[in-house]
Amino acid sequence: MERVPVELWLHVFSIACSDDGRTGRSLSMVSRRVNELSKPFKYQSIAVDKLSNIAALTEILQNLPIEFRAVHKLFIHVPEFSPNDWDDDFMDRMSTGSSDDGQMEYDAQVQDEDESMSDSDEEPVPEEDQAKADDQAIQDLQRLLTLVSPTLTILTLFWRSFEPMLVEEILVPLPHLRELCLFRTVMANTEELEPSTEEKVPTLLPSLIRLHLGGLREDRPMTFGQFLLDLSPSLRELRIPMHVIADDSQDPPEYWQVPITVTKVLLEGSPTTLATSSMQAVVPNLPRKFFGDKAAGRTVEFDLINEAFHWKEWRRRWVSRAEGGGGCWC
Repeated sequence: MERVPVELWLHVFSIACSDDGRTGRSLSMVSRRVNELSKPFKYQSIAVDKLSNIAALTEILQNLPIEFRAVHKLFIHVPEFSPNDWDDDFMDRMSTGSSDDGQMEYDAQVQDEDESMSDSDEEPVPEEDQAKADDQAIQDLQRLLTLVSPTLTILTLFWRSFEPMLVEEILVPLPHLRELCLFRTVMANTEELEPSTEEKVPTLLPSLIRLHLGGLREDRPMTFGQFLLDLSPSLRELRIPMHVIADDSQDPPEYWQVPITVTKVLLEGSPTTLATSSMQAVVPNLPRKFFGDKAAGRTVEFDLINEAFHWKEWRRRWVSRAEGGGGCWC
């Protein structure tokens, strides 16, 4: 190893640590020399697959020198927002309403068993605990996002909560973010599914180029195009579920027209959804629906997948982007 120039090793480690964080953790255990040289890249691309890991990762990054905590690509998924996933640290923070100053352990094991997604055998969670859990989880999330915001460029967030949340209730300003994939869902027993407000959305993502939205829609007194323009004025590519287009009978004709900066709209969904009569009825008019009279040079495309709303598919595509592939944008 000593015969290879340090610059070459740094280049190798920068490429190798472009996955979900496993390579960075493995390099730390190879040797002291490898651990030292790979430190700047260990957290540049990382996936958080457990509720407790959000706060744990924040604590780890806070204790690192600033040159070693540059996170460029981040995936966050709450496998099941239920008491089964509330460890002692999370419950302590819920009860005290403050951040934990003790040592927290980051557990890199991915929870990917489908049975972990079921809460059918659990006792109902009291409303007071639901509100506290939502508040604490969002507090943990926003602390992490604030910490990595100076370097974060790609983010996928698959978020589950007890109550529906507006985008500004989840995200913090991310001035350098270029790509965002955001899926919001709520517990099945929630009565009101769409978050609503009379306020305009703040410009949280001024540098965003690509936006993938799934799950809940927001109810605001503005068109979808105005929402996009306010949130991300530099947006060029948009990906949304095709079923929302087929079920838009209550929306005014101009509702779906996107900002002039957007040149590509990707509609995702299953072949079955595309074959429905309601979807087939709108397909011929989609360019005009999204672009109005300025459709020249702008495209509407389809991505036919059966797992469009499953977190595993979102994680797989995030890993593809982290490794330099097309992800959900190819």
